Amino acid sequence: MRKVISVVLAVLFMFSMAQAAVSYGPEAIIIGNATGVEDIAVVNATTVYSQSFNIENGEYFGVAYRALNTTDPISITIQLCQSWTTPATEGAADTNYVVPINMPDITTAFATNNTWYITTLSPVPTPYARFKIIGNSTNGNLTNVNIKLFKARK
Repeated sequence: MRKVISVVLAVLFMFSMAQAAVSYGPEAIIIGNATGVEDIAVVNATTVYSQSFNIENGEYFGVAYRALNTTDPISITIQLCQSWTTPATEGAADTNYVVPINMPDITTAFATNNTWYITTLSPVPTPYARFKIIGNSTNGNLTNVNIKLFKARK
């Protein structure tokens, strides 16, 4: 009987050690447009929505973003929209996706063309999110945006 108890305790100890070694991130997710293309085109004063993505398994979030336009000025706003469901149509406006109350814009200006910026995000605990990219009135017609989401948990 003692051998059985010793074996059970040894197995439980090894299982607990294996669980402690599990890594939960950070995970980098490339965010694309409605069809998954990484370069998200934001032409002039239009609004574009990224693909939706699941944020259920994250406790800590960050985002990296850059805008590219070699001929025209860049003037865009990036916001995080969240929901309890996937959108009816990827890339289209959806009343189930909203910017949470008191959620600041991720950016409203780019200081340098083709430069990556990284910041933290504090999303409301919902299962889904996506980025809303708004071309402001002075945005050029050849602007592309790249976004990467980072998520991790303890």
